[in-house]
Amino acid sequence: MVRTVAQKWFQRFSAADKKFIQNIKKFGFSTTNVVNDEGLSFCYSTGFWENLSHPEIIVFGLENEVAHDLIWVCYNRISEGLSFANLEQSDQILNDYECVFKLVSPLNLKEHLCFADWYYCREQFEALQLHWPDKEGRFSWEEGVDEYFKLDQPDLSK
Repeated sequence: MVRTVAQKWFQRFSAADKKFIQNIKKFGFSTTNVVNDEGLSFCYSTGFWENLSHPEIIVFGLENEVAHDLIWVCYNRISEGLSFANLEQSDQILNDYECVFKLVSPLNLKEHLCFADWYYCREQFEALQLHWPDKEGRFSWEEGVDEYFKLDQPDLSK
């Protein structure tokens, strides 16, 4: 069984924390949208690890609503029996494009998935970064990709 903060201290939480936990209980996961000090935006899930026994998903460089919708698609696909693994390419998430999943390093879990780290009581969990391609189908690590595109999707596997 996955240990979570909700099991111990729910009554002590703020209204926002309670809503976060209630979303996980109601929908199976919650998303957190972040814009960091450099203006980089990303969105990640919390709840996949607990409810689907699957790594959480994080995606960079998209508008909040689009990122949230992609995470919903991932949740639905996993609920239907698919699973995603490190370095796996999939055509099951994006319309007309493949995406690639990469395992997030433990250091980057703590730095980027802070709310999930808190929720899981600072215990081990995993996350996959969903990388989406440019209009030509190239990923941020491939040759010929615009530098701004590379900056929008840092590689958290390192």
